[in-house]
Amino acid sequence: MDPYVEDEDPDSLISWSIIPGDHVEGTITNRILHLYPLDTSWTGYDNITLRATDSEGLSSQRPMNCHVVNPEEWENHNPDGTVTLIWSTGSPATAVVRFGSNPYNFRTEARSLLNPSTQYQVRLLGMPPDQIVYYQVLNHDLTGSLVFESPVDSFVVSSVSPDDVFRVTMIDVRQGDSFLLVTPSNQIIVIDGGYGTYQPYWGGAWSGEEHPFALEYLQNQGINHVDHMVETHHDMDHWGGLRDIQNSMPVYHYYSPDSPGTMEVGQPWDLGDSLLEAMVLSVDYPPGVPTTGDNNRSIVIRFAIGQISFLFTGDAERDVELWEVATYGNDLQSTVLKVGHHGSSTSSDIAFLQKVQPEIALISCGADNPYGHPHDETLTSLNNIAAEIYRTDLDGDVTLRTDGVMTIEITR
Repeated sequence: MDPYVEDEDPDSLISWSIIPGDHVEGTITNRILHLYPLDTSWTGYDNITLRATDSEGLSSQRPMNCHVVNPEEWENHNPDGTVTLIWSTGSPATAVVRFGSNPYNFRTEARSLLNPSTQYQVRLLGMPPDQIVYYQVLNHDLTGSLVFESPVDSFVVSSVSPDDVFRVTMIDVRQGDSFLLVTPSNQIIVIDGGYGTYQPYWGGAWSGEEHPFALEYLQNQGINHVDHMVETHHDMDHWGGLRDIQNSMPVYHYYSPDSPGTMEVGQPWDLGDSLLEAMVLSVDYPPGVPTTGDNNRSIVIRFAIGQISFLFTGDAERDVELWEVATYGNDLQSTVLKVGHHGSSTSSDIAFLQKVQPEIALISCGADNPYGHPHDETLTSLNNIAAEIYRTDLDGDVTLRTDGVMTIEITR
């Protein structure tokens, strides 16, 4: 608002005021403009005037055009990082809320509301506490025509409660797999750990440079213990880095194909978290699958929170995938797929991908690795089902957050 004041003394104090329109009034608090309709039953366009006056009596003003919309109640912002919307009866079926760090440049983390007939909360994820957040509501009909656009409003967001968010990070461990999961009740799950400092004899930068990447990531996140550690199978590029973690912090439960503990194939895996469901799909070689190599021994787990789900596959190859298709069918459907075997063509069978139908595909692989991962065949298959692909060799660490209802937020 400062640029609209012509003042020879920029250090003089400025006060702000609003000249209301016929249907809209406003207030300014901490240099944030809030607009309100005088009559919430009225809709249409109106004009207000923003006036700035300094302590020397100099002033300038700027007209502003407002578009008033008519939901049953205006948006309510909450200190936990949510915006509550209550739509009027008969309101069109699609709406988004746009968030931004300033009122003129909204960020991309829009959240769609699929059913406006009831009250819905829209959550802004991953925003640092004590930040001013601006938001605006757009409501569209099914053909995409704009029905209304609300005035820009703002609020100060506090930390999002861990009871509301499931966080998954694909850790860049070069050529290997490692995932950190933080559950809604703040339990720490680690699935695989890359090579770490336990290198195969051929070594090389592609295999991790003999560096404990997984341990380092956990420590940088302030994590000092692991509640559940999963070794999907006994290949060095999956379990080596787990030893680094075990040697540096307490690990309360350890699972592997040799020691699955409480994991039972086809049964829920009880993590003691009422918001998060886990289902063990495979442990060790499934019936009828050739018992050669370690890849097909991989532990496969599907996690679900609300409407969002994640499928972790280790290095399971085509024989296991086809067994899972025959065994679980449509229950394989998952929002996010950890692509099997670093994107190798030995995995990601088309029949399997058609059952999973992932919106997001995660591929953990090292730059210039000698295996050529991910293979072109896998990338083509993922593109054919319109999956959004993220790769550690291109994107580094990739973190996904969700409250189980709204669209996943991805940071890298």
